[in-house]
Amino acid sequence: GRYYHRSVKVRSYKGTDGKLSVTVGGKLAPGRQTSYTVELPNPDMFVAGMFHHRLRNLGVQVDSGFGVAPTPLFSERLTEFYRPLTEIVDVVNKNSDNFCAEHVFKMLGAYSGVSKSTADESRNAIAGMWENMDINCDECAMNDGSGLSRRNLFTPRALTDLLVKAQGTAFASPFYHSLSVAGIDGTLRRRMRGTSAFGNLVGKTGTLRNVSALSGYVTTRDGNLLAFSLLFNGRSVSHYKSVENRIGAMLADFTYATSAN
Repeated sequence: GRYYHRSVKVRSYKGTDGKLSVTVGGKLAPGRQTSYTVELPNPDMFVAGMFHHRLRNLGVQVDSGFGVAPTPLFSERLTEFYRPLTEIVDVVNKNSDNFCAEHVFKMLGAYSGVSKSTADESRNAIAGMWENMDINCDECAMNDGSGLSRRNLFTPRALTDLLVKAQGTAFASPFYHSLSVAGIDGTLRRRMRGTSAFGNLVGKTGTLRNVSALSGYVTTRDGNLLAFSLLFNGRSVSHYKSVENRIGAMLADFTYATSAN
């Protein structure tokens, strides 16, 4: 892939030996910075190569090379590597990473171990979650985990109720901090600056052609934490995002003292 930022050029490509090479060229002014995300064309080979490299660096003798092949029928599990789910959720929520979102969705089905259709099992698990948390989602339809399907249907009330119930769970804090912060980071890093929502409102954005959404939390001037969900359908996506910004600022500025007057 190629990435250009002013005079900085980054190229990534896979060589004939399977290794991923990244070249960076150009100039960047003092005090300026830029970033580039490299997509791994063969993540399995990358993990195998990294494991091979780490073993040798630690002084472990490795006589053969590395590669990817089907797991033998009779094999022994030597070790396992785990990453907390919260680390993946951070990427999904802050950066709206559709690829990771789809995998988190299907991991729910894979965890059940009941069916080969992980998507179906995931939908069943989520339907059970709505019921267990006593959230009315009769008008909802979840077709995928990325939100790219046009057959996904949700109501602001269902999402707001979910956000409220989430605050009473054990994962309330990591979930809250996984959301993008207005004017600071993620998909909200350029929004609501210069308002009371700046550094205050946290949320998850959603954008498709003719669709804009923003759901999350914001703290009022009284110190109360509010949950909100805004869903817009139509041809004025940029206008809807402007309205979302204005509503976010209004919620951040809300105080019962003013409303009483």
